[in-house]
Amino acid sequence: MYTAHGSEISLMNRIVRFLKSDDGPTSVEYAVLLAGILVVVIGGITLVGGETANFWSNNKSELDTAFSSSDADSGN
Repeated sequence: MYTAHGSEISLMNRIVRFLKSDDGPTSVEYAVLLAGILVVVIGGITLVGGETANFWSNNKSELDTAFSSSDADSGN
């Protein structure tokens, strides 16, 4: 018959304690909550990032137009 050594019993005791405790489900709940928060943050960054890129692109175009017409007016 097989007899377990002290370290194997200790490992089994740890696993059983972990499964019986509320720490396991709580950590899973926190992981799901974190995943949801990350989805919202990444979605927001993606949305705002695209709008920001358009904003700066439009400003650059307007500044280029303004400076090129100002150079033509001054004869440079």
